[in-house]
Amino acid sequence: MKHQLVAGVFAVVVSATVAMAPTVHAAEFPVTTDGLAAVVAGIGQPDVAPPGANRPSCRSTAHPTPVVLVHGAGLNQNANWAALAPTLANNGYCVFTLTYGRTPFSLGSGAVDSLFTSAEQLGAFVDQVRAWTGADRVDLVGHSQGAAVQRIYTESNPAAVRRVIGLAASYSRVTAFEGITYLVDTLPALQPLLSLGCPACEDLNNPATYPPPVPTVLYHNIISVTDEVITPYTVGFLPPGPNVVNQTVQSVCPDDEVGHLGIAFDPATLRMVLNALSPDDAVPVVCDQGLPI
Repeated sequence: MKHQLVAGVFAVVVSATVAMAPTVHAAEFPVTTDGLAAVVAGIGQPDVAPPGANRPSCRSTAHPTPVVLVHGAGLNQNANWAALAPTLANNGYCVFTLTYGRTPFSLGSGAVDSLFTSAEQLGAFVDQVRAWTGADRVDLVGHSQGAAVQRIYTESNPAAVRRVIGLAASYSRVTAFEGITYLVDTLPALQPLLSLGCPACEDLNNPATYPPPVPTVLYHNIISVTDEVITPYTVGFLPPGPNVVNQTVQSVCPDDEVGHLGIAFDPATLRMVLNALSPDDAVPVVCDQGLPI
């Protein structure tokens, strides 16, 4: 009887202890908002996904549409998405990244091959993500040239895409690149070198590269008026329409002078992307000062 009493008391104590024990949550994925440090650390790791990305078994009831991140020119998945990928994962998204558009001469950098070749690579990856997750469609977030690549893919495959978000997008002729065009026009002998070293550079300033948006896809563009590469900044916008939102960082944070690289690491911009992906869950943006380059 005594042993039974002790056992009963022990069981009650254990049950109470378990009931009072705090729930243990998985640690959040680390977010790097220092853009320069992220590029230095990640440029040599083109085949390594950033924290939180590329989890084939990921499922989210809150955000069932997976998000694919498309990096910018000369970067790769690790260098470009050390802030946004873990931010999305920490907010319940299934996020996926790739390094695309590499050439034999680009080493750890991607997004230098032809935009159309890159769009084909993106398409193959989207198919893989859909197979992993069972999702019919994905959301795409592209930085700089990545925004152009994802649009080329989307306008040819609209049934596979729900939403397209462009960060510092390059959607038409950029004045910052016109020096390259002028140099090649002046010295035609340089054309083979450009075609070999950066086929994407030719595509970026060709208006025929960019197909019109499709009405079944939602487009949201976020760009900084102080972007030193996408000039004029309106190049990153699409013609107004019921499925298009064009937004400057400064319309939300007037004093944020974030630049072209910094926009992918700016805490304010990260929240703007979260709000764009799920407008019904939007929360106020806490303004910060992003990297001015």
